[in-house]
Amino acid sequence: MPIETRVNIADAAAHLKEPFSMIELAQVDELSAALYVCQGAIGWHRHLDEDELFLVQSGLITLESEWGAVTLKPWELAVVPKGIAHRSLSAKWSLVLLFRLRLLVDRRNGHGRMQGIPGQGSLRKVSVAEDVPETVPFHQPHPLADVSLFRLWALRCLGPSLWLEQKPGAGLFIGYRGAVLVETDEGQASPLGMSELLTLSRGTRYRITAAQPAILLRVGREG
Repeated sequence: MPIETRVNIADAAAHLKEPFSMIELAQVDELSAALYVCQGAIGWHRHLDEDELFLVQSGLITLESEWGAVTLKPWELAVVPKGIAHRSLSAKWSLVLLFRLRLLVDRRNGHGRMQGIPGQGSLRKVSVAEDVPETVPFHQPHPLADVSLFRLWALRCLGPSLWLEQKPGAGLFIGYRGAVLVETDEGQASPLGMSELLTLSRGTRYRITAAQPAILLRVGREG
């Protein structure tokens, strides 16, 4: 079906009982969207084949890495490039959305992104509240971060958007501020509020309507 998944993040969090327990919420092509509990410190590690995007939902976490450290509050995010050693830690129970490749397919004959090199970069913190200018036109995607072959955009919404086609792959939407209605040309309609998640299958024709100003996050393939 065009609307494949609709998840309330708070409801999903109720299934997590221990520090660093994790639950997968959705999959967008090869990209996994999971929720995990950060409390205490996980061991240092690195991923040779995948970037990781950390988006805090509640609490406060620190990402330590070979590119330095950043502290993230709710609705702040950072990407750890593949090849960079890192760990996440928090003094209190914190919920984090984690985006990373679930399946390592289509390596593009070696033309993917290069691995990060220790000491030759820095972690960049992005705040949804601060990095989405009010000058961005409604319903126009505003890029926030890249993770592997995927991109995270913000959408300011008010009124109905044009009818759009979900491409080049599947898409994921996360409610950040306000509420919207996601409709498909097959007659499906789903409300989407703050900290709710919805996925659309590839090729779906859809539009987004907001009665009041709202902001969504969208995840999909670059391009």
